[in-house]
Amino acid sequence: MRDQLLCQLDLFKTIPEDLLVTVFPKRMSKGEIIFNEGDAPEAVYLLKSGLVKTVRYTSQDEPSTVDFITPGQMFGMIAVMDNQKYPVGAVAVRDSEIVRLSASLFQELIGRFSEFRKEIFRQVGNHLRNAQVLRTLMQEPVERRIAHILNRLLITMGPEIQLLREDIAEMAGCTESTAVRISIGFRKKKIIQTGWKKFKIISPEKLKTLLY
Repeated sequence: MRDQLLCQLDLFKTIPEDLLVTVFPKRMSKGEIIFNEGDAPEAVYLLKSGLVKTVRYTSQDEPSTVDFITPGQMFGMIAVMDNQKYPVGAVAVRDSEIVRLSASLFQELIGRFSEFRKEIFRQVGNHLRNAQVLRTLMQEPVERRIAHILNRLLITMGPEIQLLREDIAEMAGCTESTAVRISIGFRKKKIIQTGWKKFKIISPEKLKTLLY
């Protein structure tokens, strides 16, 4: 029987169960590498729970966050689709569960099922757009970068976001102390509430005013 998450996603509803009987989630620890930039494209991944970031390295070997993946999203597709090396690496930002689809299975699903193919193209477009937005935001003040990240997480994960400030700092490309300072400011403005390993967005409207 296929994984319960796959049964719930529109992406897989038209896929015969016998094609997915070997597809099950795998637990990844925080900081664990899923694949490296430049690796051969052996698989495509679906995030079941947790949070994943995609990264590229500068000429000084410094990591730069390209995008972050939230539950229900797939990643690693572009490399498998054009049979080129992964253009980015993928790392678990927190303890996560991922579902691995081999490159051969993914190619079969793309070729045989038009609805699956359409959804994959949509997700690829979203990843490219999000990466462009995040790259542009890196030139903006830190407050706006963090506001954008929280708004994106609100849309994909809901108002209660289980993340550490260091996770937010990593995605925003700032120090942890800066992320703490910004989150305190957001709390004083009654945009968020903070707790142990989590944020709660209590005013999406106020948060959106910081995006522009």
